[in-house]
Amino acid sequence: MNTLEWLHRIIAIWPWIVGAMLGIVCIGFVLSLAARLLQWRWLLSRKLVFMELTPPAIVGRSPEANQKLFAVIHGFRNIRPIKEKLLQRQTVIALEMDAARESGIRYIVQVDKRLAASLHQ
Repeated sequence: MNTLEWLHRIIAIWPWIVGAMLGIVCIGFVLSLAARLLQWRWLLSRKLVFMELTPPAIVGRSPEANQKLFAVIHGFRNIRPIKEKLLQRQTVIALEMDAARESGIRYIVQVDKRLAASLHQ
């Protein structure tokens, strides 16, 4: 009789085990949804600056200037404050390229206000 006693105990507490697992999954889903909503709220409330960047028109130097520009833009991800890293906030930069034969290539950049001075250099 002792061999089947443990099976009866497991069957008796099985609904509690399933309920606890479903509760943990539901709590995880709600926390994930709340984190995502807070992230969207943060994205909508940040202060943005639009900048026009024009690389030099000199043909010999233009690829180097573009390479340095993109290196600075990609470097913004690594220099985030610790608070933004802990909250898993990414640096969002919108970069649009506009080119015309008369004016040459220019970039229109949408960036956070705190990063604008670094990008302006």
